[in-house]
Amino acid sequence: MRALNSVLSVSVLLPFTSLSAQEQPPIEPGSRVRVSAPDLAMHRQVATLEAWRGDTLVLARPWTMDCPLASVTRLEVSQYRKSNCGKGALIGGGIGVAVGALIGAMWTEEGDLGCTDRAACVGLGAAALGVTGGLIGLGIGALSKTERWEEVPLDQLRASLAPPHDRRLGIGLSVAFCPLGYCG
Repeated sequence: MRALNSVLSVSVLLPFTSLSAQEQPPIEPGSRVRVSAPDLAMHRQVATLEAWRGDTLVLARPWTMDCPLASVTRLEVSQYRKSNCGKGALIGGGIGVAVGALIGAMWTEEGDLGCTDRAACVGLGAAALGVTGGLIGLGIGALSKTERWEEVPLDQLRASLAPPHDRRLGIGLSVAFCPLGYCG
């Protein structure tokens, strides 16, 4: 009788295994993710996805942790990271040109540094401080990174059939409840 119950259980659960085997996780292991899971005190927590096991995300932050999908209210994957070198150089250079031109104009009025031609003094000040400001902006922009995130849609119902570590058969089911249809 016990063997019949085992065969019957496996036959009933067999469709879940083929369903689970056909579905590929939407995110590859090693991807940079941003997770919101209020039950775990995580709000837009950035981590690396180590594995996607049925109804659990295995995340690597400074330490590894399991994050049940039932707790996740928002999941995003990083599309790319880029530095802001060009933007920083343009902003710093623009500020440097403006300040340099003002200083050059004041030098003309005061007659300092032997600069008597107003246009030459303005140009010299703008060029000198424009280059300086651009280099400073370039350095600041290199330290600043912009990241683009794409939200991963979470299913309302997730089911999986997977052998646990002790080789027994197990089924996991998690249901996300969203009041009034809004999960935020």
